[in-house]
Amino acid sequence: MQKRPFSIDAIVILPDHLHTLWQHPEQDSNYSLRWSNIKRFFSTGCEHSSVVISNSHLKKREKNVWQRRWGNRPYLINAIGKIIWIMNNSRGLKLHDSLNGGLGKGGTTCPTSTQYQKGTSYIEVMVVVVILAIVATVTLPNLSSVDPKKLDLAASEIAESLRFARIEAMRTGTNHGVTFSTLSNNVKVYRFPSLFPIYDIYHPVDKKLYTLNLKTDAITEGVELQSYDIYFSNSSLTTSYIGFNAYGNPKSSFFGTDYMLDSANITISYAGQTRIINVSPMTGRVTVQ
Repeated sequence: MQKRPFSIDAIVILPDHLHTLWQHPEQDSNYSLRWSNIKRFFSTGCEHSSVVISNSHLKKREKNVWQRRWGNRPYLINAIGKIIWIMNNSRGLKLHDSLNGGLGKGGTTCPTSTQYQKGTSYIEVMVVVVILAIVATVTLPNLSSVDPKKLDLAASEIAESLRFARIEAMRTGTNHGVTFSTLSNNVKVYRFPSLFPIYDIYHPVDKKLYTLNLKTDAITEGVELQSYDIYFSNSSLTTSYIGFNAYGNPKSSFFGTDYMLDSANITISYAGQTRIINVSPMTGRVTVQ
């Protein structure tokens, strides 16, 4: 090190090979000579080990400890550094610079198997990743199913269906309205040209029949139509619909007679929370509480 100084930025030593990242002085970048010195000092310290030496190694005066090949890639410094970091973490080995300043002092010995730091194997890492993926697959749908935004979206969709029915009644001059069913958990928009409602109104965006299926529609899945309290001036019993006349007033038609709305509250629930959609008498203004 004193004759050929260099610094080790990163190193990971594995059972059969190592990866390291060096920095040389600007005026001395003899990489091969430094490795030759490292191999020589290391091999000298391993003379006591039971290493089988082939005839080829004897001819070249080698100890059969080191591989004959090595790679020098100065233009891949960043990539090599990342590889060292990844291999270090995947094997559980510690990055160190024990070689820095320790070569050529006669104290280097051949490492034994007990000197390696045992880390997590690649197979163990992959098993953990697979388990986490399974847990995520099971857990994420449950998390999304209790998304509180669904309740607000469902309340907004019901409010918009009421507003749409009111606007259509004013636009066409024909009574329109909305029915509610707690049994099927849906909301439907209809028109009322004479004695019976006709459910042939299409949604202005998706061009399908205007029906909200709260429990099955993607954005409102799981939301429940809990109750509706809709009262008109002709009855003390609640009804399951709200109609609008050509002036946009909420009303109920019964054999040619219009009865004005007294109060209307539609309650929906989800994950222990509720929202109430209110329709104001006379004006037909729709609000969400």
